[in-house]
Amino acid sequence: DRGEAELGERSNQYKEYVKAIEGKRKTIRPGTKLDLGPGILAECVVVNGVIVNRGARPSRRLDENGHSIGLKLKYGKFDYFTGGDLTGGGNSGTRATADVETLVAEVVGDVDVLRVNHHGSSTSSNKAFLETLRPEVAVISVGTGGVNLRYKHPARDVLNRFHRLPSLKIVFQTNRGNTSGGLQQRDRDLLQITNGTIHLSTDGTRFIINGQTFAVDGE
Repeated sequence: DRGEAELGERSNQYKEYVKAIEGKRKTIRPGTKLDLGPGILAECVVVNGVIVNRGARPSRRLDENGHSIGLKLKYGKFDYFTGGDLTGGGNSGTRATADVETLVAEVVGDVDVLRVNHHGSSTSSNKAFLETLRPEVAVISVGTGGVNLRYKHPARDVLNRFHRLPSLKIVFQTNRGNTSGGLQQRDRDLLQITNGTIHLSTDGTRFIINGQTFAVDGE
């Protein structure tokens, strides 16, 4: 049927991809540095729960999300962190996730922009992580409807932690999301919902997101 045909097509595409990168693919490791151009450096600070320069692993067994790659990007005085679906010890159903975030935060330190882990899931963005990174701006990639009706991202407790974070000025969010109970007025005051792409550019001393300009804090 059509489903099997599409699955076969995707399988062939993957085989073509593997053939194309043969001899070129490198497995990223903690400490791997990616040169993205003059003065632009991205460093892998965590992968599979292993922290750069620490070798530390969370005490709790990792789930799939806990294996995520975390990258810190630096250009001039501008710092940005993205951690995929990294977990922070929050609950997923009846199970508690491993707290990878707190260990990672000790290595990452202060950033200007945080790409919020796991679409604002309650399993991520724990208090210690946010208070250590102290972002001025956060970015959430999230959908509205569909599968998100099940997950309810961004989570209410994550938004509440944002409200208690003194450094945070604004949160750019790709869609409204499906926060349980809906968005409150103070959420609407903090969030800028773009209904699409979020554009970020920087010259190393300031950064611009969707036309709004911010100064880097230089820490």
